[in-house]
Amino acid sequence: MAAINLNCYTIRFKEKSSGDFCTILNVFNKGFKEEMKIFMDTYGAMSFTNDKRDRMLFLTDILSISETLASGVLKKGHSGQETDIDEIDEDNKPTTVGNVKHNQFNSLYFYFLLCLPKSDSDYMIFMAQSFKQFGFKDLFTASYKDYCKSKLGEEYSVEISPLTIPSLFSKYLNQGDIRSLRFTNHNLPQNFENLIGEGDSPDPTDYEVDFVVRAKSRKGFKGIKNYDFQRTPFTEVFDLDIEYQNAYADISINNRKRSINITNPDKFTAVFDVTSQVRYEENSLKPIYTDLDTEAKKILSEEILRNI
Repeated sequence: MAAINLNCYTIRFKEKSSGDFCTILNVFNKGFKEEMKIFMDTYGAMSFTNDKRDRMLFLTDILSISETLASGVLKKGHSGQETDIDEIDEDNKPTTVGNVKHNQFNSLYFYFLLCLPKSDSDYMIFMAQSFKQFGFKDLFTASYKDYCKSKLGEEYSVEISPLTIPSLFSKYLNQGDIRSLRFTNHNLPQNFENLIGEGDSPDPTDYEVDFVVRAKSRKGFKGIKNYDFQRTPFTEVFDLDIEYQNAYADISINNRKRSINITNPDKFTAVFDVTSQVRYEENSLKPIYTDLDTEAKKILSEEILRNI
């Protein structure tokens, strides 16, 4: 099964005349719940398409709407060259059973959640399944800006940014199981330039090399848990005889896995791997989105709202 990640972002509205961010309820003068109903109705009634009309986005399911939270499932589709649909039988022989025309869309489902943290918050929390993958980020951002322009006029601009929670950095580092450390060098060593061949980029800075140290013991790495990298940088605590730009720790906590940049804790973004917490439909292999909704709300309550 493909990994299911919940990536977390903030959505803010900036007043164009002053350049200041506005509280959400000043922008949503009908209240959060009513605005979410309008948002869901709009995305469910008509699909958004990009300028080339080869990408579309629309709402398929509403999972919940309350005074502070709304969640549902969006479907993102892309079209292109006509393709065949092939099926393999038990003898491993392929048979073409259909085709997808160039003006038809191959679509994937994406879970999302919107939350108003406090009544005076100047941002919404936006959680989305694999937000950066398959072009969903750019498509949703473009569609939401168009939606806000149609509902709010030209008074506001919309900004969607990663949700950064430095306090979660310490929690992951102290409570997580650290199995490997990875050091990234954004430049190829000189001898490695011989790997560049015809058709590759001739610029060695277009490549990077990872130096990975894996712990064979089940205890993993425990020594780095003794340091507060928000006060003392990792590079000052550990003087290593290797050249690198960033160091990452691959961590597992509460059965959720992620890689965090331990050289830059102030930019720790909230991303959660929930693959093992979600069941799949037997026939379609799609995630069961009520499971994903339950897990997202649990993360929102226990991991995010308590730490912002």
